Amino acid sequence: MTKKERERTRYCLLARCRYYRRCQVKWGKDCVRQQGSKIPRFKYAETNRLIITGAPGEKIRVRKPHAEDIYFG
Repeated sequence: MTKKERERTRYCLLARCRYYRRCQVKWGKDCVRQQGSKIPRFKYAETNRLIITGAPGEKIRVRKPHAEDIYFG
């Protein structure tokens, strides 16, 4: 990490940016959220959802949703 990257990261921490953990690149003062001109890039947040199904008296089934699921796509 270069000195400039460390300064930008430090600025984000000191400004208590609420998007700090989601940002892929820390822009510091240059970030739009800090009245700068650079647009923040957010990390992809993969949701690890599980579908749990089972009727009373039936075995409980746990599975991950697929893209083809019409309700959980």
